[in-house]
Amino acid sequence: MSFIKRWLSKFRNILVLIFVTGPKAVIGAIRNLTIASCWALLRCFEHPAKTQSSKFPDLCPTDDAKYVDDYIDALNEMLINRERTVREIAITSPYSGGKSSLLNTYIRKTPFLKFTSVSLASFKDLSQGVGIDSHEDNIATLDGAYGSAIKVETPKQKENLSKIEKSIVQQLLYRTDSKKTPNSRFRRIFPQPVSNFHAFSMAACLVIFGAIIGSIIYLPNFSLKGIYESILLSPNLNNLDLWIVIYLLSLPLLILRDLYKTLSSHNISKFNPVKGELAFEQQKKDSIFNIYLDEIIYFFASQKTDVVVFEDLDRFENTEIFIKLKELNKLINDSKDVEQKVRFIYALRDDVFQGNDRTKFFDVIIPIIPIASKANSYPQLKDLMQNAGLVDDVEDSFLRGVSVYVDDMRMLKNIVTEFGIYKNTLIRNLEHLNLTKLFAFIVYKNVYSDDFAKLHAGKGDLFQFFVDIVNVRKTKEAKIETEIEELNQRLLDSEQELTDSLEELNAGYVMKLLAKLAPGNNGVYDINGHRLYTIQKQEVFEQLAADSRNISHRMSSGHGTHNSNFSFQSFLKDVSPNYEERKQRVIDKAEDKKRIISKRIEQLKEELSLLHELPITSLIENVSRKEVFKKIDSKKLLILLLERGYINQNYDEYISHFHEGHMTIKDMAFIRHVQSDGKADPLHEIDNFKEALKYFSDEDYRKATFFNYKLFDYILSSENHLPVLRYLEKYLANCKDLTRLVKDGLDNLTNKDVWISSVINCIDNYWVKVIADQGATQKDKQVLLIDSINALPSNNWHTYLYSSISELSEFISESESIGLYFSNKEVDQERLFEAFVLLKVKFQSLRKAKSESDFLQQVLKRKLFEMNEDSLSLIAVNLFNLSDDESKDFSVLRSIEDDSLIKALNDEIEKVAVRLAAGQLKVSKEEDVVWLLNNKEISPEVRIDIIEKHSFVINDIRDIDNRDEFATHLVNSERLLPNWSNVEYLFENDNFSDKLLKEYLNTNYKALTNEESSSLADKDITSYSHIILDDIIDTEALSAYLSIFDYQYRVDDLKEVSMDKVLFLIEKNRLIASVDTFNALSDIGLEASVAYMIKNFDSLIEEKELDASLSVDSQIFYAVLDTEKLTQKQQKILIESRTDLIDGSREQEAFKNALGYKEIIQGNDISDCEIPRLPFEVLQAMTLASSDEFKKVLFASQNQYLDDSEAMQLLKHADVDFAQAFTAKRSFKVEDNGINNLLATILKRRSVISSFKKRDASFLEMGKSSIEVFVKKSLTT
Repeated sequence: MSFIKRWLSKFRNILVLIFVTGPKAVIGAIRNLTIASCWALLRCFEHPAKTQSSKFPDLCPTDDAKYVDDYIDALNEMLINRERTVREIAITSPYSGGKSSLLNTYIRKTPFLKFTSVSLASFKDLSQGVGIDSHEDNIATLDGAYGSAIKVETPKQKENLSKIEKSIVQQLLYRTDSKKTPNSRFRRIFPQPVSNFHAFSMAACLVIFGAIIGSIIYLPNFSLKGIYESILLSPNLNNLDLWIVIYLLSLPLLILRDLYKTLSSHNISKFNPVKGELAFEQQKKDSIFNIYLDEIIYFFASQKTDVVVFEDLDRFENTEIFIKLKELNKLINDSKDVEQKVRFIYALRDDVFQGNDRTKFFDVIIPIIPIASKANSYPQLKDLMQNAGLVDDVEDSFLRGVSVYVDDMRMLKNIVTEFGIYKNTLIRNLEHLNLTKLFAFIVYKNVYSDDFAKLHAGKGDLFQFFVDIVNVRKTKEAKIETEIEELNQRLLDSEQELTDSLEELNAGYVMKLLAKLAPGNNGVYDINGHRLYTIQKQEVFEQLAADSRNISHRMSSGHGTHNSNFSFQSFLKDVSPNYEERKQRVIDKAEDKKRIISKRIEQLKEELSLLHELPITSLIENVSRKEVFKKIDSKKLLILLLERGYINQNYDEYISHFHEGHMTIKDMAFIRHVQSDGKADPLHEIDNFKEALKYFSDEDYRKATFFNYKLFDYILSSENHLPVLRYLEKYLANCKDLTRLVKDGLDNLTNKDVWISSVINCIDNYWVKVIADQGATQKDKQVLLIDSINALPSNNWHTYLYSSISELSEFISESESIGLYFSNKEVDQERLFEAFVLLKVKFQSLRKAKSESDFLQQVLKRKLFEMNEDSLSLIAVNLFNLSDDESKDFSVLRSIEDDSLIKALNDEIEKVAVRLAAGQLKVSKEEDVVWLLNNKEISPEVRIDIIEKHSFVINDIRDIDNRDEFATHLVNSERLLPNWSNVEYLFENDNFSDKLLKEYLNTNYKALTNEESSSLADKDITSYSHIILDDIIDTEALSAYLSIFDYQYRVDDLKEVSMDKVLFLIEKNRLIASVDTFNALSDIGLEASVAYMIKNFDSLIEEKELDASLSVDSQIFYAVLDTEKLTQKQQKILIESRTDLIDGSREQEAFKNALGYKEIIQGNDISDCEIPRLPFEVLQAMTLASSDEFKKVLFASQNQYLDDSEAMQLLKHADVDFAQAFTAKRSFKVEDNGINNLLATILKRRSVISSFKKRDASFLEMGKSSIEVFVKKSLTT
């Protein structure tokens, strides 16, 4: 029955196969064909479809490597030119050194060689892949002789080697098309699905076999015996029983054959009949290479492979495989069936073989310089980021910093790829994601991938680091709390201390010391050389406290020294209460010290409140760096990322997606943006202010990105303003954009009054900082000040200005354009002008506000401008329609009928006067000048400056109230009209300098001498006549005054007068002509006497001689003659009257003119000349002292007064050339000139010579004309 059921079930399956499965298979085939066709059509396009990841690098080796030309050249040499000798080539470099890329590039560029590549991957877990165990498990160490160790290959190593060989054989043989190697015995499982026909036929065979066996067993008529007998009876092929027997025998034989073929290389490793367990294992026989050697030979013979490339063999740490491959290479090349030369190329690390083995094993070693290293990983990384379009997402400085820790090219590529994928994925939900921090996390993920995997499970070094940071913060918190307690205790102790000063404290301890040194006796004189009364001084006390010597003291100055057995230092240590503690209390008791301690407590409390939010970078500054990173000390890159803040405790946003719930994506984006401290975006939209604030720490409040208009409005309208206050205190107070940010708040916030009051309260010297803001323009500062004052709370707005009145006043006063912004803004002008009055603003200039008449009117009304020429002029021009010239005239301004202006001028008259004094304003009317000079509100100095600066004239100095004070300046500045009335005042004023009066007279002599002087009294004329004799009065002025002063001077008037003035008066005949006057002038000087004698010579003569009472000495005598101003007659009188003054011992140059020198030299007749007669004795003396020429002049001039004997005597005495008249025999010659002719004539008249005759030059040897003088024989004998 069961047999029938099985057959029915089988029949049903066949029907299902025919009517259900068959049609489905046909439909599926059609569908698969359609998909395949469409895909093939798409692949026909030249350019593949682009995706977001199209530019991201992959980890595959490239076939277009850079910098490989020299390597390719070396490979060509070895594989082509040396193909018969070079068979084993090693290409060496570190991991990711570019070996695979080089080989792929070479294969692409060398199509005429056939390559086969074998790659065995084994990484951290060497048991994966081809099933290789670690290298340490493959070596057994045996003890050798004398303590040596012998490493022996274990069976396990052989097994691993067999697995490597098998993998190599599989990669070689399985890559071959079975159709191209029909004779291979290496069986493959073809990729052909088992057909339904095969399945049906196999099932039918087994069913028939089972049916036959069942029939034999269960059907009595169908037994083996019957079958056997049937065959014996009819042994032909038509007998069905014969076929049944054949079928029954052949089917088991076929099955046994397949089992043998499958299990021939296996042994039974496990057999348990009780449990029905049976296990087989492959037989371990010879090397895999040896087993399949014929297959390998057949492969190379049929495939014509020239080069086999082996990669990653070095990862197994097993050099035995290289020996096997070297043997295999030799067998292949020695085989007659393989016609081509087969070369093996190994891509290896440099350290696979050590020492001689490295060069002995390979025929050629080609080293590759790694593409990426710590030295050049930055440009490699930069290029990868550039090609992927990600370079702008990460800070360049970060790339430089992190690149030195990553020198693996594959890792660099993977970092860039993962960063691109993470960025594209996370940025959809987190718009303000900090990409530099994301990149840092990707670097961490790749370099420390095992630690990253543990991070999701709350484990690993990074997770534990953040846990430890909490503990570090707790330790720091405990330390701060302890310090706060100690400082509070110090304050309490200082309050309980009764002593007020250190000297008082020291005195108390000195008393205790004295009690110990001399109980009951207070007569200690000094201690350790210090007088007792000086020890309480702090410097002396500290010096003793540091002294470790035993104390020595004296009871008085005359007593000896007593030595103690303890030192001052030990005394202070033993005495109670402790000195140092009490000293500290006294120091802490001072008010300054209390303030310092209290301030320190506040600082510590603030530090404590912020400690739990302190970033790692700030924490390192407060805690030991070694302590913070002690558990990850080996992970230098991770330390770098943590220390620079690239990885922080908010790392969850980089490893998971954000899902909206109680917060929106916008809220979270703002939170992350603030936490990452990105670029400020005050317009960022926030949906849930309350929830968003819960995510911020005190550290976040300090960041620029926390500034958000709507968020700040929400906070300022709530009861808790702390977040905004923290922002103001910690960020805005030190921000270079203070002006701009405060202005933005005023422009965009609703709660303007709360905002500006908070700003002023939180930022120390807010007004000063705005004024000093170098990053803001003057306009920005001015507008901000206007808006700030305008936005202040109305009930107490003025209190916010008190802290910086002087600074605000100075800045606003210098802001000439501030008036432009009143009309352009909705401001409370009344408040602003009240603020200006409170600040005592004085605008230095109003030029830029000249068109703002309302503003100018208020400025004038409240006197808010600096009283200077520009402001006055601008107000006058724009409010009173004056011209530019009129607006700078004080007289015109003072005439304007405007109470505000007049009041401003009067109230600020000192400043106006200063402007006048500086010449910035002018004054055109004398009465205004007088008013200014008489105005006591103006300082005397300024009034003096006005006098000196402006051109005006005061007619009568008596109109000036302070004329005594200003007279000097009026005269010096020529502001006083020159008239005798003003001169009279100046002369009578004892405070006025005589010198200035004289200068005034000298300067204004023309005007004064042109004025009618009849009104001057005689005494005034006398006084002025004496004044004008001063050296200050020049000659021209003196002459002018003398013309109007009829006054004759006495010699007594001239004692202090300069010689020039005396000579001038003599020349003008202003001295009384008398002998007494001449004699008195000798006291004044020689020049005066000489000049007076010459000027008054005729009046000094009595009976043709000088008055005998005249005091004439030789100096006067010769000086008068030297002037040559006397007539010959006057000279004759002078010489003849004072012959006693003639000095005959020298040639008298002064006499030349008087003696007719010029006429005599020229030979002219002097009979009509007034020649003075000289005494013969004087004449003889003068002849001896004079030159020959002057001797002749003397002889010729005095000839008329000499008798013959005197003449002869004088001629001989003179010893001139004419003296030859007495010695020559017949004649003698003299030079032909005027005086010789005159003298020859005189001598001829006196019969001294007989005659003389002129001789021409042609008769003389000397070539000169001469006079030949003939002597008288009577005189020569």
